[in-house]
Formats: sequence, C-alpha cells, structure tokens
Amino acid sequence: MDFHALLEKLNFPKVLRIAIGSSLAIFVAETIGLEYSTSAGIITFLTVQDTKRETLKLAVKRLLSYFVTIALAMIFLHGTYDYVKFGLFMLFLVGISYLADWSGAISVNAVIGTHFLMKMSFEPSFALNELILVLIGSAFGVLVNLYMPKKDKRILKDIARLETQMSFIVSQLSIDIETLSQKVKGDRQLEDLEKALDKTIAKAYHNFNNTLRQHSTYFISYLEMRKNQCVILEGIRDSIYGMTHVPEEAELIAAFVRHIGETIHEEDNVSELREMLNMIFEHLEDSPLPVTRKEFENRALLYHTLKDFEEFLLVKEEFIESLTEEQLELYWEG
Repeated sequence: MDFHALLEKLNFPKVLRIAIGSSLAIFVAETIGLEYSTSAGIITFLTVQDTKRETLKLAVKRLLSYFVTIALAMIFLHGTYDYVKFGLFMLFLVGISYLADWSGAISVNAVIGTHFLMKMSFEPSFALNELILVLIGSAFGVLVNLYMPKKDKRILKDIARLETQMSFIVSQLSIDIETLSQKVKGDRQLEDLEKALDKTIAKAYHNFNNTLRQHSTYFISYLEMRKNQCVILEGIRDSIYGMTHVPEEAELIAAFVRHIGETIHEEDNVSELREMLNMIFEHLEDSPLPVTRKEFENRALLYHTLKDFEEFLLVKEEFIESLTEEQLELYWEG
C-alpha cells in the first residue's frame, strides 16, 4: 500500500479535525468553569461526521434529544446511586432515540446520564452545565467541519471521461447496426461504464453533502440521467445483437446513431436529434413493407432500436427541463 492510499484509508483530514476540535472544546469548557469539561471533547469527537450535512443533522438531533435526556434523568436518576435506575434510564433513552431516529445521539446522552447519576443533582445550574457542554461540543464539531474541500472539478473530469466512454459505446453500436459485428467486448464496455457511473454518483452525493448548496444536486441528477441512458443502451445492444440480416434502412439509422455518439458531450443536443429521428420514422413509414419473415423480424428489431433511442433522448430532455435557472447559469453558461 503506497503512502497516498494509506492516507486515504486513514482519513487524515477527519482525524485532524477531530483532534483539533476536541482539544478546543475542552479548553473552552475548562475556561468557563464547567464540570466534566472533558466531556465537551468527547461530544465534539462524536459529532464530527464525514460530511457537513451529516454533522449538522447530528448536532440538531443531539440538542433535541438533550431535553428528553433531562426529563428521563429526573424520572429515573433521582435519589440514591442505583444501577437498576440507570438501566431503566438507558432502556427508555435508547428506545425513544431509536423511535425518533436519534440513534447517533445515544452515546452523548448516556454520558450525560452518568453525570446525573454521579452528581445526584437536579438543580437548574447543573442542567445548564450539561446543556452548555452539549452546545460547546456540538458547535466545535460543526465548526471544524465547515472547511471541507469541494470536489466539483474532480467530478467534472469524471463526467468528461464517462461521456467519452458512452460516446465510444454508441458509436460502436452504429457500426454493429451496419455490420452485425456483435462484438462480445461491448458487454464489458457497458459493464465498465455502469461501474464507473456508480462510483461517480457516490462522489456526487458526498460532494452534495459537503457543500450545503442546493444547486449542487446538478451532478447527481446528471449522473442519474446517464445511468438511465446506460440501461437503455443495454436494451438497444440486445436488439441489435438479435438481428440476423442488415435491412436496407440500416445505413440511415446507423448514421443517426453515430451522430448521437458524436454529440453526447453537448449539453443540449436533444432538439436537433429528435428532428432527425422524426424524419427517419417518416422515411420508414414510406418504405415498402418487408416481404419475407426474416426481413420483417430484422426490420422490427431495427424499429425497436429506434424507439429505444427515442427513449434515450427523452431521458436527457426530462433532465434538461428539470434544471433550475441557477443550475443552467452555473453549469452550462458558466
């Protein structure tokens, strides 16, 4: 394992954020004289997540669940030091947390419960002490995660590479229509494209969770659109591979498919392609009917291929219509 792979596995930026944030949280808690000040550092450590959105959501859940913890502590942890009471406290705390989707906040609330158990105090000042610990720990967890490098440029490079792969596959399909070459490697190419799309979609989601900008859903929508087109290409490939004879219209249709492959990189190429497709459909309607069964079957497969490419274009058209003005300005015009 090389040094860069080791650093990636270690997730050193996150480790560094946790170390710095925890230290600062304890320092602030001690400076203002809070009891159990070291717990502020633990809360920071438990708050820091892989993305900004996850960290913010957890911080909010932790604050909301704090008040439930206080109520449960007052019910079960008053009076004498008792293990059974703490067990009941944990029973209700964990149960309510799972029901309210606060499972990420259980660990911190359990720590707060032990503070009440050891302190055996329910004075407002001590409850305030625990609340400030939660606020300090959560605040530093959020603060140290504010700087998370965006990966827009890396995703754009991935998209360019994916488009090149898809362009090559579509261009190869145009050759298959004319020659019925039926190359087995086409299966592998589509499989590789789907795997690459899945990896880039995962990056896009991670990037979205780190930006806090709604317009960054563009990458997710774009890649999902390409994934849907990839599924359609599988059906098109199967239709072409099912042909046993090259119909007369194959040359015209192959030229159309080739043009799709050449213009895949363009943002808005749907209108032109749909016009070309409508002209081909009109040409097919005016063509003489097939004579033999073989001609009929192969022409039917070719027609089915055209309908699939119509769906291929429709998927992109729907994506374009879903874009906001801000997304168009930032990712197309910009």
